Amino acid sequence: MKKFYSTLIIALLSISTFAQINIKDKGRLTNPIIAADSYCCVIKNDNNNYELRISLQNTTEPNVINITLGTDEQSAIKSLTQIDDWMAGATLSEYLIFEQNGESITIFKSHSNRVMISKGDQFYCKQLATSIATGMDTKDALPYGYCTTIIIKKALKQLNTAK
Repeated sequence: MKKFYSTLIIALLSISTFAQINIKDKGRLTNPIIAADSYCCVIKNDNNNYELRISLQNTTEPNVINITLGTDEQSAIKSLTQIDDWMAGATLSEYLIFEQNGESITIFKSHSNRVMISKGDQFYCKQLATSIATGMDTKDALPYGYCTTIIIKKALKQLNTAK
């Protein structure tokens, strides 16, 4: 019996030395999401900048387009208001192109309540929207995603009530 206990203690000590984990970091994550749906979200990122993140429909890497809205609430509200005002007045196939970090990003009114966002130009977005509407395959297309008017309005409401 003594031998059994000795063996058991040695086994437990051996297992405990291999079962340790190596903790690299710890903390508490605050909720950076201001508004979100399956297409896009407005967040406050790790650098305290506000971003519109669009989930891309036809790619795995990178899987989002990030649009910087501003470095504080006021600039984010201004950017979101610009997008919201444009979305409200734009007709189908209207577009905006802006430059961010040396890249052109196109916002293309593809539906009554959402826009297509892509790094392709307005002609590319129109062709892609037509291809999608007719059921053609878009696997080789440049990455694109959508943003709904609901998320823009929800983010504006959230930021305006947080003041």
